[in-house]
Amino acid sequence: MRVIGYGSRSLTPAEKNYYLHSGKLEFLALKWAVCEQFRDYLYYAKSFTIFTDNNPLTYVLTSAKLNATGHRWVAELADYNFTIKYRPGAANKDADALSRMPMDIDEYMKLCTKETSQDSLQACMIGIRAQEPWITAITANPEVLNTSELIPELSALQKLDPNEFMRAQDSDLCIGKIRTLKAKNTYPTEEEIDRV
Repeated sequence: MRVIGYGSRSLTPAEKNYYLHSGKLEFLALKWAVCEQFRDYLYYAKSFTIFTDNNPLTYVLTSAKLNATGHRWVAELADYNFTIKYRPGAANKDADALSRMPMDIDEYMKLCTKETSQDSLQACMIGIRAQEPWITAITANPEVLNTSELIPELSALQKLDPNEFMRAQDSDLCIGKIRTLKAKNTYPTEEEIDRV
């Protein structure tokens, strides 16, 4: 297994009252992660496994002792097919470390003593902008790929031939499939989604 994403958010004023019930906070985190933060990835998944360092959370879905909020969360989670497994906190250090980062950003910033030059920042931004069309532009119209307009800084470095750009997209395993579907003006079938 390897991590492909982390998620976190601040508690609302009402949720801050849950600190008296740590199990409720863990359950909130589970519901939020599945039903909101990672919903797009999990909704069509045949099944998935959730690992938690909170052992009581492993049986929360089968517990009869839930309040109205708990029953509402269980109802939201009912659309997903998953299992919950316990993993001790010592085996889950990467996520635990992120949840224990200092909250006082001003104090944390005092520890950051090295400054980055303006030239370095500008070079990074030019590099990011130079990569952006390769990552995000999917089109069947080569005229919209005028890179000198998209990225003025790139014109001094290199010019991209729109037809070469589109050939590169067609040969890409992911973007090529998207361009084919876009050209046909169709959506992928459920079988095609399952294969991804």
